[in-house]
Amino acid sequence: MKKIPPPFYSNTKDNTHCFQAVIKMIAETYWPDESYSWDELDVLTQKKVGMWTWPMAGYVWLAGKDIRIESMSIFDFQVFHEEGYDYFLKTFGKEVADEQATHADLAQGQVLADQFINHDRISLVIKIPSHTDIQQKLEDDYLIVCNVNQKALNNEQGYSGHFVLVYDYDEDGYLLNDPGLPSHKGQHVSFEVFERAWAYPDKNAMNLTAIKKY
Repeated sequence: MKKIPPPFYSNTKDNTHCFQAVIKMIAETYWPDESYSWDELDVLTQKKVGMWTWPMAGYVWLAGKDIRIESMSIFDFQVFHEEGYDYFLKTFGKEVADEQATHADLAQGQVLADQFINHDRISLVIKIPSHTDIQQKLEDDYLIVCNVNQKALNNEQGYSGHFVLVYDYDEDGYLLNDPGLPSHKGQHVSFEVFERAWAYPDKNAMNLTAIKKY
């Protein structure tokens, strides 16, 4: 039996609130009687106007609301905390590093990384996640947040960091809420297309954050 899809929210017109839209979907799933405005979510996630959002503050907030969070990737938050841009450059290459430096506040990210790795309700698993990892977490009733290359997800050239919420799968691919823009509610994405966006520029970028209410 297929799962009930989470509530869906689209990105805002400025196209910089994909993470806030994902957090809004998660919050309404677990606390349907609570409502969070975009302005409130900006504060909770420490978003800077017109810029991409580092996800760490949002996850720390969720962890404080009795949410179990498991982050799985080879991203070294401690080294990023210490090195900033240079860590992105040597790990993911110049294209990704320059896009991060242009659209995100690296200094802020370094501070948030330190808070993230030292939170006692956030578990860090240092490995490259697989499709099996995603599917096992989905079967255990977790919601999965993945940071992907939006352009690859939409069969375009180039790179743009983007958050999507994966909530189910079948024999052919994943069901996800993509806040966009353009937004896609309950989008079915084949495993091949998803991995092309997930493993950009290579498999070392693959990541997942599994979220479940205690």
